[in-house]
Amino acid sequence: MSFRIADTFTGSLAKLTGDEQKSGQTTVVYLQLCDLRNNIVP
Repeated sequence: MSFRIADTFTGSLAKLTGDEQKSGQTTVVYLQLCDLRNNIVP
């Protein structure tokens, strides 16, 4: 499985605090693993 993150996202992520970065990264991984069209949630 490949993950693709836009440069604009990583640039914005760098401006956040450590805790905010961790939350943002967790959310992105969660969204990439979820298939909401089929109601599949890890």
